[in-house]
Amino acid sequence: RGCPVVVSDADGPRDIVDDGATGLMVKKDAPEPLAAALRRMVEDPELAARLAAAGEVSVRERFGAARVGDQLETAIGAVVAHYREAQRPQQRSA
Repeated sequence: RGCPVVVSDADGPRDIVDDGATGLMVKKDAPEPLAAALRRMVEDPELAARLAAAGEVSVRERFGAARVGDQLETAIGAVVAHYREAQRPQQRSA
């Protein structure tokens, strides 16, 4: 199933992982906190399992096929509506 994650607080990962809830986050370019977080995952399998399960649920809800499909459908609908509006003949004022 899911995999516990340790990420840096760099752009991207910090927008996906909720520190302590769906994974662990450490300062970027900081090897000692990274090593400590990895060690914590190894030494506390219950924590690792809880974070992995919560992370999997979060990723499926936020980035799963159904959600992405809905977002894509909405975006395509907006583009089509804009195109149709642009193709309408302009009405002249009298």
